[in-house]
Amino acid sequence: MKKGIIIGLLTSVFMLSFASIAFAAVPTTVQTPATVETFGQLATVIDRVVNFIFTGLIIGAIIFVILAAFQFLTGGGDPEQLGQARSKIIWAAVAIAVGLAAKGLPTIFKAFLETGTST
Repeated sequence: MKKGIIIGLLTSVFMLSFASIAFAAVPTTVQTPATVETFGQLATVIDRVVNFIFTGLIIGAIIFVILAAFQFLTGGGDPEQLGQARSKIIWAAVAIAVGLAAKGLPTIFKAFLETGTST
């Protein structure tokens, strides 16, 4: 009975996460430069890649936290289950830290490169 409830809840979470994709606006034209010729274009490419990585890591962290919460609740005091849940929480924290670093480091690099080229 408990497994059925957990599977139902996980299925509904995944279905709701994909609903946002279904309602996303479809761009009419996509303009992508064939080559990167200026620093501004390179910064734009880096920002897009970083945003993609950041989004993936945060979504992964949220999924790990939800799975760990279910494992904590359904573990019933079993040390192995609680250890696995703690491990998931730790990996979720690592994913959040890497995501924040991925979001902040390009800004630092851009500032460093812009100050180096302004002389």
